[in-house]
Order: sequence, then structure tokens, then C-alpha cells
Amino acid sequence: MAQVNAQDTAYYSPPTLDQWIVDSGASHHMTSQQGHFITHYPDSTTVTLANISIVKATGRGDVVLLLPSGDITLKDVLHIP
Repeated sequence: MAQVNAQDTAYYSPPTLDQWIVDSGASHHMTSQQGHFITHYPDSTTVTLANISIVKATGRGDVVLLLPSGDITLKDVLHIP
């Protein structure tokens, strides 16, 4: 499970491994941390990032975010190491 900070610090400093950046324009939720997944299965989806680089997922699954207001589950999160 990943913990999301109550403060919006990701805009002011590089995110840590437990911080998530909210991007409403993103086509997929993504993480490099396989340990965040509560379910995980192989996937080879390719994603074009904002800097035009192309990355390939190694898996996909669900991640629970621990929020101060209550936990939420993100479905079909891509694992991109």
C-alpha cells in the first residue's frame, strides 16, 4: 500500500517513493514500486510520457492509497520500473 501525504509537497520537491502526483491528463496511473500493488499480473502496455519517451510496463494491478480522509483503490495501475 502507498501512503499519500496530506500536503501537496510533490509540486515543491521531487516526490519520494510513497508520494503520488495527480495528473488529470494522464492516460494511466503508474508506479515504479511493485510493492505498492495488492494485485499484480503481467502486462506489456507501452506509454508515451510527457517528454515523448516511450516506456513499457511489466505489470498491471490495483494499488490502495492511504489517505487521511479514507483509503481509495486505484484500479489497473501500470507497473513501470
